[in-house]
Amino acid sequence: HVMALLAETACLYDNTKNKNFKGHWVDRLDLLQRAIDVSRKCIKENPEYEPCYRTYVVAASRASESLYYYRSMRSMGLTENYHAIMKRGEQALALEPTDALVAETLGSLNGRCSQWCYFPYGLYNWYYGLPSKKQLLVKAIHFNQLAVENDPANLESMYRLGATYYQADKLSDARRCFNIVRDEMLPKSLGDSKWQDQAHTMLAAGFEKKAKWNMRFS
Repeated sequence: HVMALLAETACLYDNTKNKNFKGHWVDRLDLLQRAIDVSRKCIKENPEYEPCYRTYVVAASRASESLYYYRSMRSMGLTENYHAIMKRGEQALALEPTDALVAETLGSLNGRCSQWCYFPYGLYNWYYGLPSKKQLLVKAIHFNQLAVENDPANLESMYRLGATYYQADKLSDARRCFNIVRDEMLPKSLGDSKWQDQAHTMLAAGFEKKAKWNMRFS
């Protein structure tokens, strides 16, 4: 219990860091690596204790995204560690199917990896044995739906589900999710307002652009 608490505390402290500052970037990697190491030890000693797996998934996902400082290379860390994070995440959900945070993290992982399937990143995905873009989006939708089912009041989970639908060109489902975030859900914290702002932006401009892009030539 103490090891899982220590790892979770490290992940919560990471929320105070700005990943765009180089000094914070170095500090975050050290902090998250400590959380990963503690989570691994926790899993080894308590293989049936789900919080150990949860803290590993969250810390490893954040560390992987921050493995390379430059924005154009951030997806490479997720690609390199995709299978390890998915393995632990699926083990966590097998132990605790209602863990919304793990489901949301796995949905985000698959969604972000699906955005980097073009050249040259597609070759990197192929080298590390990632699923195809279509398969990644199917997984992203599945895990984001699970996150929403387990925590229906979470604005971020609902927004991410809408964003995944949008990415998969399921525009009616995406619009429904963004409408729910903007008009029907209440913020639970100060940070939640940004998801409503982004949903409003998508509803105001995103679908018009998407529709024009998909318009058939006459």
